[in-house]
Amino acid sequence: MTPLWLDRIMTMPCDVYLRESAGEDEYGNVVYVEDTVVTRCWLQPATQQEIQDGRAEFGEYLVHLPADIIGVIDGFARIVVDGVSYEVSGPPAVYPSLHATGVHHVEVAVSRSTA
Repeated sequence: MTPLWLDRIMTMPCDVYLRESAGEDEYGNVVYVEDTVVTRCWLQPATQQEIQDGRAEFGEYLVHLPADIIGVIDGFARIVVDGVSYEVSGPPAVYPSLHATGVHHVEVAVSRSTA
């Protein structure tokens, strides 16, 4: 159960797109279908850098999600926050609650590139 203090700051609408393999195309490439889960989150910037005179940028962020997303999100997801798409960089970190039974919250590292 997500604690109230953290629940209050997770106010950003967040669409989690889960990818599943749907077979292969005519060239042998894996084709994916996306299933959408609507939730809310808090997006925290981690690092950002510009490349070649500001024409491209790469940013890494940490997305905090409520406890009920456990078992839903994986390392192959895409997350859209306020219309901006971020790629999940790896498996989610699940934090257990110290004072109650269950999950405290879930965090995923995401990245975004304009290149």
